[in-house]
Amino acid sequence: MAALHAISKGRLRMQLTELAGGAVAVYPAFRRVLGLSAAAAQFLSQAVYWTERTDDGWFYKTENEWLAEVGLAADEVRDSRKSLKALGVLEEQRKGIPAKMFYRVDEAALFAALEGDVPAITLNQLFELYTPKLGQLSKAGLMRAKRAGVPCEFVSYADVLRRDGLICGCCAKPIERGPGNTGMHLSFDHIQPLAAGGAHHFENLQPTHAGCRAAKGGSVAYQRPASPCSVDRTSVLSVVPTSSLTQEQPVVLPKDSRCVLDKTTITKNTQETTQETTTVVQLAPARPKRAAKPRDEAEQIRQEACRRIWSAYAAAYEQRYATAPVRNARISRQVVELRKRLGEEAVPVAEYFVWINDSYLIRSCHDLGLLLARCEAYRTQWATNRQMNATTARQLEQTQANLNAAQTAAEAIRAGEGQPNAFL
Repeated sequence: MAALHAISKGRLRMQLTELAGGAVAVYPAFRRVLGLSAAAAQFLSQAVYWTERTDDGWFYKTENEWLAEVGLAADEVRDSRKSLKALGVLEEQRKGIPAKMFYRVDEAALFAALEGDVPAITLNQLFELYTPKLGQLSKAGLMRAKRAGVPCEFVSYADVLRRDGLICGCCAKPIERGPGNTGMHLSFDHIQPLAAGGAHHFENLQPTHAGCRAAKGGSVAYQRPASPCSVDRTSVLSVVPTSSLTQEQPVVLPKDSRCVLDKTTITKNTQETTQETTTVVQLAPARPKRAAKPRDEAEQIRQEACRRIWSAYAAAYEQRYATAPVRNARISRQVVELRKRLGEEAVPVAEYFVWINDSYLIRSCHDLGLLLARCEAYRTQWATNRQMNATTARQLEQTQANLNAAQTAAEAIRAGEGQPNAFL
């Protein structure tokens, strides 16, 4: 039975390799010791694999190649690169024609980090590497507060860091990692939790470790000292029972009123405390529907002219081919351009164009694009009521050639007066 089980496992691996490709190894210590995210640990493991397979350690990969090899999306690759550069274990260099992004793992820095010598990220490095990420987190925090139905305003998390620095508001220890969702990574926390009625305001936000924020949950309220720089933050951390905090229960508003969450208005809430019940209502007036923008007179004239052009062309086309022409966005743009180039004359020219008996136009079923390509020439044919096709052009060319030969002969005769003439 054991042998059969081993054979079945071997077949499973073979089938997975055939369908899903080869497995990719990950060093668990990259997460356990370095505190990297799963994506960054996978990125670094693959970078180590390629670094040792080149002469100088440099290799290049596109975002599509990272996705194909280790399954990391473009945003995961960018976040992983930022985390690894902040640790000092990844080097990058753009070179070549066309330019490609080359990578190399700094072996000395990696071994030092695994031994515990992990450089802490500085505030300047954080702003340099994670400014777009901080902006995304700021918007996400605002949306989360809106869904919670608490008073809120847009708060820049970068400004929170400028005020408090890289110090955890829960444990008062330094924050040494960039933004993340686990462990010692940077996160942001509401001093009074949203679940306990805390507002999403600048004064109610603080930087924390992601692990501290998860451990705090909604039962810990951090009382900010008057001067964070001079007071020990650990001495003012207290546990407050959730039942004693102010509870906010959203009340469904009537359909004819709208509440806008911004810096000046809040939702209608009933605030219940253990002593009394207070109702605070600030209703934003219903926004009036935007009035339909009146059409400009010139725009109406333009649209009416385009409709006349198309009607003339479509009527002639249907009469000749016994079917209606195709109308799509490209054709509409061509009609507009035709009006710009011919003005009001575009209407009769479009009708005249359909009846031109030219072999190329007939093979193309008098496509409107062919009219637009040489609309000035077709306008001349319409104005002179003389169709011009390849046969007519050759006849005219031959006639002109005969005329030129006759004129040349006449000039030769005149020039040789008094001399023997071969024609006589």
